[in-house]
Amino acid sequence: MGVNDWDGTRALAMLRERMNRLFDERQTRGASAVEGAFAPATDVYSTDDTVFVAVELPGVAADDVAVEVDGRELAVRGRRNFAGGEGANYHRLERSYGEFRCAIALPPDADAAARRVRFESGVLTVEIPRSA
Repeated sequence: MGVNDWDGTRALAMLRERMNRLFDERQTRGASAVEGAFAPATDVYSTDDTVFVAVELPGVAADDVAVEVDGRELAVRGRRNFAGGEGANYHRLERSYGEFRCAIALPPDADAAARRVRFESGVLTVEIPRSA
């Protein structure tokens, strides 16, 4: 009988890693394996005076982002273009490309018309004052 080098613990850890990637993935693949719709990492927090929305958008140009308000919903949408080399053999692709959109429900006292938007170091921050 030969020696079996199967390590159940290692195999389970690898399976767990793969499952975590599957469930953590925010990307819904489109027709392309590279580009599809995704929702960027977003933080929403508030103080007594202001609601803050911070969206991670590294590699996205400010001109490729739109901030829109529809009623009490704030939406950030845009596109991150794939900058990979043609004919290259990729061994790992974890970054998301293509269209993105995230929507945030605003509290009733948020004054979205008076919002301030800034885009620094790959992070879009929207500050929405609360009405008095």
